[in-house]
Amino acid sequence: MNNLTGKISTRTRFWATNLGFILLGLMTGSSLMADNVQVYQGLDPNVTVGSTLTSSNTAQGNYFTAASPLGTYNLITFESAPLGNFTSLNLGGGVMLTLSNANTFASTGAGISKDTTQPGLGFNTTPGGANFFRFVTKGIKTGASTTADATFSFAAPVNSFGGYFTGLGGGGDTVTLNFTNGLSEIFNLALSNTSSCSPSCAEFFGFTDSGSQVSSIDLSMAYANITGPDNLAYFIGVDDVQYTSTPEPSTLTLLGSGLLAVGRLGRKAFKKN
Repeated sequence: MNNLTGKISTRTRFWATNLGFILLGLMTGSSLMADNVQVYQGLDPNVTVGSTLTSSNTAQGNYFTAASPLGTYNLITFESAPLGNFTSLNLGGGVMLTLSNANTFASTGAGISKDTTQPGLGFNTTPGGANFFRFVTKGIKTGASTTADATFSFAAPVNSFGGYFTGLGGGGDTVTLNFTNGLSEIFNLALSNTSSCSPSCAEFFGFTDSGSQVSSIDLSMAYANITGPDNLAYFIGVDDVQYTSTPEPSTLTLLGSGLLAVGRLGRKAFKKN
């Protein structure tokens, strides 16, 4: 058996992972302030394809309530994305997903997948859906380490972001928010007991930051193959990515000027009549 497909049986002995979000802000008049950040998390242990993700769904509901007033709410389900691996994928709505140093071998099932046979490698969470994004590191030798990055880039800046993450396990997973103004905060994913992740743990993770203008979000997955065997990789599933976007301040200024001009034209027309 290819070791790249052996994650389910070997993960508790051989795997150390770190998950991180890196937020890059636009250079606008609105600075990124970590004090504005609110995090929403819910963990569901021992889940598989079709399981009810009670804690994750509760966290997502709380996130949705907080995020919806901040701007235009958007949801990416990957259902219309082409199956298979990629290096850069247009998700529509001005969103690009770009992979760096990630696994590109077709045999791993990396990329857009609808696999239901290996829930420990991630699975779909969209009700009535099938597709999800399977994010995979490169296979590495014993004692080696690697980091893969999946970057979501937004044409319109965002002030909230969330998603469902499956295939979790192995312990030591963290989420790190790094801001361009030099502030940073670290939030731990609720994973400490790998025995409760059979065949998988699932988690909704989301945040809101009403004062931010974020142009890209990087999901950075670091993996160390501590004791072997060689050629192991780490997998997670990502699905139902959601965010709120707002116009940039310059756009809002132009929009306001346009409305003012329309108002003035309207008064002139009225006077002429």
